[in-house]
Amino acid sequence: MFALRRYIAAAASFTLALNILMLVSPLHMIQVYDRVLTSGSVDSLLLITLLATALLGVYAIADAGRKRVFTLLGTRFFRRVEQGLFARAMRSADPGREVPAAVGDLATVQKFIAGGGAAPFFDAPYAPLFAALLFFVHPVMGAVGLTGAFVLIGLAVASEVTTRTGTAEIGRKESSAQVFLAGLSRQANAVLSMGMVGRAFQRWQTLVQEGHDGQLVVGERSAVLAAASRGLRQILQVLMLSVGAYYTLRHEVSPGAIIASSIILSRALGPVDHIVGAWPQIVRVREAWAGLTRRLPEGALDRTESLPLPRPEARLTLEGVAIATPGTSEALVGRMSLTLEPGSLMVVVGPSGSGKTSLLQTLSGAWAPMTGTVRLGGSHLHAWDADDRGAHVGYMPQDVELLPGKVWENITRFQPAEPPQIHDAAEKAHCADAIVRLPQGYDTLVGPGGAHISAGQKQGIGLARALFGTPALILLDEPTAHLDLARATGVRKLLESLKTEAHVVVVASHDLRLLEIADYVMSLNAGQATVSTGKDFMKEVVNLRRTRPTPVYATETES
Repeated sequence: MFALRRYIAAAASFTLALNILMLVSPLHMIQVYDRVLTSGSVDSLLLITLLATALLGVYAIADAGRKRVFTLLGTRFFRRVEQGLFARAMRSADPGREVPAAVGDLATVQKFIAGGGAAPFFDAPYAPLFAALLFFVHPVMGAVGLTGAFVLIGLAVASEVTTRTGTAEIGRKESSAQVFLAGLSRQANAVLSMGMVGRAFQRWQTLVQEGHDGQLVVGERSAVLAAASRGLRQILQVLMLSVGAYYTLRHEVSPGAIIASSIILSRALGPVDHIVGAWPQIVRVREAWAGLTRRLPEGALDRTESLPLPRPEARLTLEGVAIATPGTSEALVGRMSLTLEPGSLMVVVGPSGSGKTSLLQTLSGAWAPMTGTVRLGGSHLHAWDADDRGAHVGYMPQDVELLPGKVWENITRFQPAEPPQIHDAAEKAHCADAIVRLPQGYDTLVGPGGAHISAGQKQGIGLARALFGTPALILLDEPTAHLDLARATGVRKLLESLKTEAHVVVVASHDLRLLEIADYVMSLNAGQATVSTGKDFMKEVVNLRRTRPTPVYATETES
């Protein structure tokens, strides 16, 4: 935050210089009318003109400096918060909606700052100074300027009242349209095969049109108020000139004060007029800022580089951990405590919706536990810097999605690596043969816009990604789904080898081939977790099969 404060202080310093130098033009006019024209001195005219020109040159430099500071401030702010904001949105309950919204809010605020949108707010505190100068010229002229300022402020309040709700609603409708369109692109095959293209387009078009209709209403209101503001400024300029001329005729002010007061009035009302004219944009920026403050992790602006921790021992400890979906207050899985020693394999079973995937996401660090602490090798998993922690955790989700890039980049998690490391991870995941058969092998582009690969190939690459770098903790969600018998058998052999290599492995699966080699089995049911040894669990399975009635199949008799 200190680095950002320096830019804010620099912008404030340039603003002070700019507002002081804004007095050059009115002072020049007063000197020309009251000194040069009365004395007829060309030398005086030349001197004050050269002085005014030099000062206005300084004004131009200060203006360019402030614009440069705003550009740097916007860029530094973006870089300061983008990583923490992105990570926080990725850990939300609905990253498909939260990530685009968070990035969009950040871009809106960054463009507003870098484009100088905050300049009128820096200038606004100096408006009373210029209004006070009008009172020094003549009290009535000061009253005209002050009245005009209050009327413009009233227009700003009217803009707030008439556009605030509408602008927020437009943002929500536009976000809904974008999310719906993203969902269509992910389900393109299903939409095409079931003849839903026309209906899907109509639904998307309806969402877009609702946003456009709202924009028309808000745009009309803001245009009327902006036009009223500009018209009022012109009227005030005419009134100020007329009042100045009247009191000049009465010899209460000098002729130069007529032009000078008009210029000062323009400076006094300028910031307010700019704010009124840009009010719809300001409302959008305010909504975006509210979204950022809601999503930004605490201390994001004061982020410093953390010292990487040493490689942890492969020991996973849960201390009174309860699990809940982010944003909810009801526990999905109640409090539990356990310790898995190096070389342990635990298989998690339970009906759909019991919390198996939520458990793995919590153990991976993607979700924070509702209560309790998760430790890996003694280190607090969720207090650990995500980039540093991620090198020691391998996670394969149930539905593997590959990022746009080459196969080897997806395996290495988009970090530099030596070819033997890449090949080793692919060999362990039993997907090396499938990769070399791709059009460009490990250099094949995959993900959205890349080569089409099967669900099994995706799963193999996702498993290789989880194994890359020999992480201490490996989490696999349904690793044998989408696999044929040979590759499923290969996964079992892989898990057996990982046990001998002293990893901690947690697998969510109902595959009996994996349950047979498990050291522990965690059963999730009705919000409770029960842990038993693999042998005891398999005994229960065998006993259950023995006691289950044998089904009777009817046969058709010949007539």
